[in-house]
Amino acid sequence: MADEELSPAQKLAIAANFVLNSPPAQTSNVMDDVRTLVGPSVLAPDKEASLLARANKERFAAVEVDGRKVLLTPHGEMPNGSFLDPRGGCMLEVDHKALTAKKSPEPLSAAVQTSIDGARAIRDAVDGEMEAYLKAFLPGAVLTSYGSTGNGIKVVCCVSGVVAELNNYWAGAWRAEWTLEVPMGGSIGTLTGKVVVHVHYFEDGNVQLDDKAVFQCEIPATPSEVGSEFVAKVREQEQAFMAKLEDVYTNMSDSVLQGLRRRLPVTRTKFDWDKLAVAKLAGDLQRAAAK
Repeated sequence: MADEELSPAQKLAIAANFVLNSPPAQTSNVMDDVRTLVGPSVLAPDKEASLLARANKERFAAVEVDGRKVLLTPHGEMPNGSFLDPRGGCMLEVDHKALTAKKSPEPLSAAVQTSIDGARAIRDAVDGEMEAYLKAFLPGAVLTSYGSTGNGIKVVCCVSGVVAELNNYWAGAWRAEWTLEVPMGGSIGTLTGKVVVHVHYFEDGNVQLDDKAVFQCEIPATPSEVGSEFVAKVREQEQAFMAKLEDVYTNMSDSVLQGLRRRLPVTRTKFDWDKLAVAKLAGDLQRAAAK
């Protein structure tokens, strides 16, 4: 049984696990490696395209259109496989392998347009405040905000920031998703948020930090207040998360790193380095006196 060959489906599942858990800015590199490992017969072009599309959606990959960037997220995926560009008011046709996009000639359906228009006032207020917040807090990050109506108003702000210097063996990603739901006719909304940070350092080793936090609270949801209230809670929760990470870094030497090595020698007695220094000094003095 130990030498039994894996089935193509099992190989594909393993390949998918590697790709979907690849470090920041390295999905294409991992894809090249797993293609070599499992072979093109298992990772056929259609399977590869589907896997890349899933990875791009889950990681909030960014594409450029008309000189600005738009995130690819599950919230923006349309039934025909294109992605919504909320600011441009259009759909995007995406090449997931090249990470490029172009505007679709197909217009938004009347139902989708009506749903967007119903949430526009709150969505625009939140989007504007979040854009200003990110310029100060996370320069270079990309924001895409969606608005829709159904039983109430729903606004989803997706944030993605990636910084990588692979030649220097490190990369990092910050990803956040903030969702505001307001019941029809209501003035108070429920804000839920999830923040994920993933850092990879791989010079002479392979060290990764992968952490996340989840939040929930209520905020006023009138168009005049919602933007500032939304950002105030985002700032509060993200700063608390950053403080937690700082504590991890501060205590890492005493907690995490010491757990990777012996605290005491095999004698179970702490070595007295001062005695060693005294003995060495005495030996040096004796040798000097003998000359």
